[in-house]
Order: sequence, then structure tokens, then C-alpha cells
Amino acid sequence: MNEITFSVVVPTHNRSDLLATLFDSLVIAKDEFSGQVETIIVDSSSGAEAQSIQSLCEKYSAHYLRCANRVTQKRNLGVQEAAGEYIFFTDSDCELSKDVFVQHILTYETCGKNTGGVLGLTLVCGDTAPIWRSLHLDSSFTTSFSFARWMEIAPWGTCTNLSFRTEVLKKVGGFDEDWPLVVYGEDVDLGMRFNQAGYEIHCNQQAVVRHNSATIHGTMQVLRKKFFTGRADYHLGKKHPDRLALEFPSWTALGLILLPIFIGKSLIELYLDPLLMFAAAISLGILFQAFLTAKASKTGQQDFFRYALVIIFEAVFEFGKICESLRNGQLLRMWTKFVYVDRQLLGERDKRIRQMWSVFLTLLFLVAFSGIHIFG
Repeated sequence: MNEITFSVVVPTHNRSDLLATLFDSLVIAKDEFSGQVETIIVDSSSGAEAQSIQSLCEKYSAHYLRCANRVTQKRNLGVQEAAGEYIFFTDSDCELSKDVFVQHILTYETCGKNTGGVLGLTLVCGDTAPIWRSLHLDSSFTTSFSFARWMEIAPWGTCTNLSFRTEVLKKVGGFDEDWPLVVYGEDVDLGMRFNQAGYEIHCNQQAVVRHNSATIHGTMQVLRKKFFTGRADYHLGKKHPDRLALEFPSWTALGLILLPIFIGKSLIELYLDPLLMFAAAISLGILFQAFLTAKASKTGQQDFFRYALVIIFEAVFEFGKICESLRNGQLLRMWTKFVYVDRQLLGERDKRIRQMWSVFLTLLFLVAFSGIHIFG
């Protein structure tokens, strides 16, 4: 029997309906590839869902493993049990293109010895929920899926379409099982350690995986994701301080400054509602920034309120980071940001300029028209 080339590791939880689609695409991709491919499903579901996933694994000849619902432990368990020369990570809400394994192995063969990993292109599909009209305007939400479009070598990659040489992945220690969050940030941490060890993650945009966006269909889901990725941002900065850079004041940081001022003024002048004034000031600033962003965009004012929602999402991300900083007694993290890719600061330049003008206009409006003399 031929040696196994790829071991496909898939962590899952209560997604039997989506997993069937992934299995169907795996069958086609395996047929297209000349090497051997095994599939390892690492599940934390319970009850009927666990039974359904186990049945699917039996139907498609996949290995079924049980694990606690922590993504780092799930992926490491899959790697531990894998027999392949390469580990291929994807998620249960993904669908592989038929030549994805062909493209990954081609990249390993052509890019040299230091190629320890390969990152393909992930396309978001099925984005029919109204919330996606805003999310497509939020570069931070989907940019990492498309690293392969504009990078030759990536600092890290999402585990929707990412492979590693098994021996190299084990050498760098795999995923950090002491990572403080159940999910979010662990893939960035692995990529940073991978590059620090002297290995490269080469990109191939011809290796395509489709990511089903149906799992995100409401504003509250996005807010929760943003909050937890903000928390992850704090821990990434703590573990990789060399990736920290000075940050512009965010709306969350401004709010932390304005709220005690409003409370103090209300105690002195009695008739002010500090929470109302706080909400009005921050809302006004967000609307200023949304207006400037819409004005500068190709779509114009028709996306004004969607840009406002994206700015709120960013503020929730910052709130998550600040909450985690406060919880760990590191308030100074409010003044820094984690740099995920080297081009990030330049790419954010125009957005940050609009943000600072909006902060300026908000403070000017408060001083000129609110009747509250904030500075004296």
C-alpha cells in the first residue's frame, strides 16, 4: 500500500449538516490526486450530533476521534494520530476544490527546502444573510482568507486551507494547548512561531477552498466574534511583543476618557445624564467617520450605515482587547496594537486619518455646542 501523503485534520462541533458537504468535496479531491489521503475528524459534539458525525465518518471511511471543545487540543490530537507526510487543516464548514491537494504538493515541490507550510485561497460563499453586506466592507473580517492573492510568503494562515510538513509542525510544537481562549488567535500564534523557527509558509492562490458563511447570519454573532478576537489580540501581543506597534486612539479608548468626565460634570451640574451624553458623543463620532469613509469609497453614501456598523464592530474588537488588558492588569496595551502582517500599518493609514479627524470633530462639537466645558 502507498504511503499516505496528506492527513486532513478537521475539528468539529455540532456541524453534521455541513460536514457532509465537506466529505463530498474530499471524495472528488482525493480522486483528482495521485497520492493517498486520509481524513481525521476530531469531534466534541454530544448526543445525536455526535452519532450523526460518527455515522458520516463510517460512511466516508474517515477516522473519528473524540476531544474536548478546544480547537488547539483538537488539531494537535489529529496531528498526533496522523500518518501523512503532510497535515492539511480545514474546517467542517468548508468545501475543497478538486485540485487543492495537487496545488499544495506542487508548491512544496517548487518552492524549496524552507517551505514548511502552504497556504491556499479561501473564498467566502453562501453569504446571503443581510449582515454580509456590511462584513464585505470590513477588511479585518475576511482579509486573512485572501492572503494567497497578494502574498508569496505568509506570516500565518487561517486553518481553512493550510498545510504543513508533519515533521516540521511537530518540531515547532504544534498549536499551543495553553492558549487561553477556546478559539481565535491560535492560528496566528502558530504562524508566528513557525516563521521564527526559520520556516516559510508559501502561498498558492490556485489552491482553493470555499468557506460557507451560513454559520454567520446575525449581528450578535459578529459582535461576539469581534469581542473574542479582541481578547485574542491582547494575548498575541503578550506572547509576541516584537509584533506590537503604537496605536491611534480608538473609539473605545476615547470612551474610557469621556465617560468619567461626563460623570464628574453630572455630579457637579446635577442635570446632566452622563450615559446619555457619552452615548451621544461616541455615536456622533462614529457617524462622522462613517460619513468620511463613505465619501471616500467608490460606493458613496449608499453604504453610509453599513460603514457605521463596521466601525462599531471595530470598537467592539478594541473593547475586547481593553477588557482583557484590564483583567490582566496591563492597561498600557490600550496604546499598542498587534501587527498581523507587515503591510498592515500602511494599509490602515487612510482609515486611521479619517478616524482621527472624526475624533477631532467630535471633541470640537462637544466643546462648541454641548454647553459642557470639558477642559475647564
